[in-house]
Amino acid sequence: MPRQLVQARDARHSCGEVVARITHDGRVHTPLDADSVRRALARLLANNVSSIAVCLINSYVNSAHEEQVRDLIRSEAPGIDVCISSDLMREMREYERTSTTVINAYIQPVVRRYVASLVSGLDKRGYRSPLMIMQSNGGAMSAEIACDRPIHIIESGPAAGAIAARHLARSIGAGNVVALDRSM
Repeated sequence: MPRQLVQARDARHSCGEVVARITHDGRVHTPLDADSVRRALARLLANNVSSIAVCLINSYVNSAHEEQVRDLIRSEAPGIDVCISSDLMREMREYERTSTTVINAYIQPVVRRYVASLVSGLDKRGYRSPLMIMQSNGGAMSAEIACDRPIHIIESGPAAGAIAARHLARSIGAGNVVALDRSM
């Protein structure tokens, strides 16, 4: 059964099938055909893609084929960002894993450029501490991880607002506070 490589910018016209099959229990039924990956990659590169999302069925239980596809893409097209679903979301549902991976691939080049510019500007101003970026869950991650997994920072603004409101409420001794995000 063929699998797909999905390019994030225009998934309907930028998909490629690869020959491989992992069973529901993680066994390799059909080994990955590297030539099928190369053919799919050539088609995507002909469409001038800047990133690729890879989501193969049953990769949540055995990620070997996705990792092989990622490694092959990186060796054949080193300038292309590639995201694999098993790195982002190891869960059974294909729709959720695929949509998360596609969104991550779509925003990855933009976030990578933005963070590089930010780091460069901070370096010029003498800032030497590691840059940490807020996550959507309110935690923080390194700039490097944020560039690889920007899906985890996509809703960090509202999370930061809620955390700031809680901090402000505590600092002024207010027990019940309502905070609104007017950015919409």
